[in-house]
Amino acid sequence: MTYSNKLVGKGKEIKSLYDRGISDSKIAEQMNVTRQAIQKHRKKHGLILKKENKYFNGNNYKLSGKEILIRKWNAQKISDAEISRRLGVQQTAVWRVRNILNLPAIKQTNFGQNEDPDFSFDVYNPKELMATEFGQVLIGTLMGDGCITKQGYLKLAHSEKQEKYLDYKVKKLKYFEFNRKKTGKRYSGFSNGGKQVIARTGRCPFLKHIRKEFYPNGKKIINFDYVKHLDIRGLLTWLWDDGSIVFNLKNYNYFCIRLCVKGFKKEEIKKTINIFKRKFNLDLVTLTKAKNIRFSKEDSRRLARLSLKYLPEGLKYKKERIKIILKTK
Repeated sequence: MTYSNKLVGKGKEIKSLYDRGISDSKIAEQMNVTRQAIQKHRKKHGLILKKENKYFNGNNYKLSGKEILIRKWNAQKISDAEISRRLGVQQTAVWRVRNILNLPAIKQTNFGQNEDPDFSFDVYNPKELMATEFGQVLIGTLMGDGCITKQGYLKLAHSEKQEKYLDYKVKKLKYFEFNRKKTGKRYSGFSNGGKQVIARTGRCPFLKHIRKEFYPNGKKIINFDYVKHLDIRGLLTWLWDDGSIVFNLKNYNYFCIRLCVKGFKKEEIKKTINIFKRKFNLDLVTLTKAKNIRFSKEDSRRLARLSLKYLPEGLKYKKERIKIILKTK
């Protein structure tokens, strides 16, 4: 006799056992069937274990009461990644709930594994790519905090304080669909003692191509086929990622904007300085011993003025420091 015959007419009894929090194994023992048979029955009829109810019940869970919404979005062919972004939870949480509700997996809408997004321009042409805001933000953040993994994922990571800045980047990189997650405390770099917020794309041939362009030997370089086409949007993205404002603590008579470029070779940095001087008319740009590109007071004022004009929502906390530069003589 198959499991389905053994369980005929016992649906209400099984449901009441689940409501009491009894596990699959104990129910299977009581019904004289295998645990797998009970799991199959549970998923078929959408029954939820008490321990799995944590994704729907309780004040401590972000998916509390969201099962109807998840069903609706799944029926609209919206992927787990997009649902997790809308609800502000990890994709794995949505995946677990979807499996509990016995809902089908939906392929990502923009691009899936090993597929390119539907670009509206020749993305493999550096000049054409850099003529778009998408290209400027992509290369600007790749020079800064962004990275492309060996597998071909674009990964963006910021401190929890800069979560809205990450939202800004995700919005500008509109051809990609990102998975979002938060990590525990990190004691290095920008999130020293705080949490990180991470956004990661799927894999695609274009990102693998960019990986080869910027990581020819496994270490990031400055690729001048792209950087020579930087405009103010790309430069500001790079500055917002790896730039800093330095003041004299006794008085604000001395200040400057610095761009950290420690990971690059000295020859690459000098060539980049020449591009900045030529393209942006920044006359007094110098390289410090600590491998920082330092802008003069006057150039720092110009960059601060532009930065204030285009400053994303997630970096508003830097507004006061930028205003000090503009007020100081």
